[in-house]
Amino acid sequence: MSDGQHTGHGTEGAKASRGIDPSWADRYVEPDIYADIDIEGAAPARPARAASAAPASSRPASGDTAALDETRVLPAEAAPESLVDEEAAPEPSSADVVPAAAPAPNTARSQRAARNTRRRRLILAGVVLLVLAALLALLIPQFFRAPEPNGWTNHTQQPSVAPEGAAPGEQQDAGANSDAGAEAPVDDGTQASAPGQPLTLDQTSPDSLTVLVNKLHPLEPSTYEPSDLVDLSTLGVSASNGHPMRSEAATALAEMFAAARAAGYELDMTSGYRPYATQEELYNGFVRSLGQEGADLTSARPGYSEHQTGLVADISEIGGTCVLDTCFGDTGAGAWLAEHSWEYGFILRYPNGQTEVTGYEYEPWHFRYIGREAATSYRNNGATSFESFLGSTPAPDYAS
Repeated sequence: MSDGQHTGHGTEGAKASRGIDPSWADRYVEPDIYADIDIEGAAPARPARAASAAPASSRPASGDTAALDETRVLPAEAAPESLVDEEAAPEPSSADVVPAAAPAPNTARSQRAARNTRRRRLILAGVVLLVLAALLALLIPQFFRAPEPNGWTNHTQQPSVAPEGAAPGEQQDAGANSDAGAEAPVDDGTQASAPGQPLTLDQTSPDSLTVLVNKLHPLEPSTYEPSDLVDLSTLGVSASNGHPMRSEAATALAEMFAAARAAGYELDMTSGYRPYATQEELYNGFVRSLGQEGADLTSARPGYSEHQTGLVADISEIGGTCVLDTCFGDTGAGAWLAEHSWEYGFILRYPNGQTEVTGYEYEPWHFRYIGREAATSYRNNGATSFESFLGSTPAPDYAS
C-alpha cells in the first residue's frame, strides 16, 4: 500500500469509516466517559457532551466552503457548551468547591446540654461536699469532748468542829468547808456554780437564799425585812394566816402544793413570813407559858428566827389533825413532803435527832427554801442538817 493511499485512508479514512465527516475531523473530540463521575468529590458531575456537533446528513458537503466556514467559525460566546473541550476547561476555583457540611443544629444543642449537665453535676458535688464538711465540723468535737460532769460535787458531810481557841459561833475558814466554793454570790443572794465546781453558798447576807440563821447566827440587821414579799393568795396557795413569802420561795411553794394535790394531798401554808415585832410577841408568849429554857427549844428569839427571812413555810394538811405537831411526820402528807420537797428547793429544816446541831426540837412541818440547786446538792450529799451541809459549827444554844 502506497503512502498516498495510507494517507488517504489513514486518520481521515478511519474517521470516515466511523461516520465522521473528514472536514470535521480536526474539531472532533472523543467523548469523555468520566464526565459524569464525581472524582473524589472535588467537583459536581458535568452533563455529558454530545457525541457529535451535528448529524452527518445535515452537515454541508465538502465543496460548500462557505457553509463549512459558517459552521466552523463560531463566536466564542455563542459556542455551545457541548463543544468546549473539557480538557482545556480551567480548574475549579475555591468558590466552586462545596464546603464541608456544617454540624447539624441538634448536634450543637446536644453538646451544650452535655456541658450544662457537667456543670450542674460539679455544682451539686460542691454543695454535697460543703454539707459534709459542716457536719464533720459539728460532729468531730463531740467525739473528743470530755464527758461533762453533772454539775455537782458530792461530798460526805461531817458536822464541823470549831478550831481550838475559836470563839463560840465562829465559823471555820474556807479551807475547812468542803462544800464552800470560790465564786461570789449574785446580787439577789442566790448562788451560781459552774458545772463540776462545788456549790457556792452565801451564809451571811440576809437576802441570800442560803443565809444561815440559828442560835449562833442572827440576822444582820436584826430588824431585816425582805423587799420582795408576795401574797400567796395571788398564786392560788392556801395560807390560813395570810402570811406572805419571798417571791421565789412563794412560786416554788405553789408548784410543790400543786404536785402534792396531784398526789392526793391538800396542803396549807399555816405560817410564813413573820417580822421582828411579830416574832418578839410570839417568843414572849412561849416564855410566859414554857419558861425561858422551854421557849428557846420551841421558838426563836427575835432576830434569830428563820421566819423573818421570808423563806420558811410551816405546812399542814387541810382537814388534818396534826397541825404543827410532830405527828404530822407520820401522815401521808408529811411523808410526801419529806421525800419530794427538795425537788422544789425546800429542805426539812429541823430533822428528828438533830437538836444538838440545829438547836431546835423535831419539826416535821417546818420547811426552808434554799433554792433548787442547793436543795439538790443537800439531798445528793446526804446531809443531816443545814448546819452540816454548810460546814458550820453546831448551834445547840445561844452564845449568851
